[in-house]
Amino acid sequence: MNNLEFTGKLIYKGDVQSGVSASGKEWSKTSFVIEDDAQYPNSMLFEAFNKASLLTNLSVGSEVKVRYNALAREYNGKYYNTLSMYSIEILNKVDDRDIETMAKDNYIPPEESEQDDLPF
Repeated sequence: MNNLEFTGKLIYKGDVQSGVSASGKEWSKTSFVIEDDAQYPNSMLFEAFNKASLLTNLSVGSEVKVRYNALAREYNGKYYNTLSMYSIEILNKVDDRDIETMAKDNYIPPEESEQDDLPF
């Protein structure tokens, strides 16, 4: 298997899906997106299968290192890739309250103009 790593900030965390397989085993999965801090940022979509609980305490904005395997599967004659996470390391955790504070601190109110320059 490929043992790959990607480091960046969590920019999206999907809802957890769960169910029971035909053999009676419970399963859960979620998807999430990490973006690196390169000059031209790269984003990668990962799937956490039966490891969704590792993401429950993470907030968007947290910096993480994801270890994953790149897998390809065939369905109806077409191939699809999946980046399957097998571990995640939290490098810098952001709390939801921190996000609210950052949003307030970075808020710049729109300038009020006395004249409306819109043509309509």
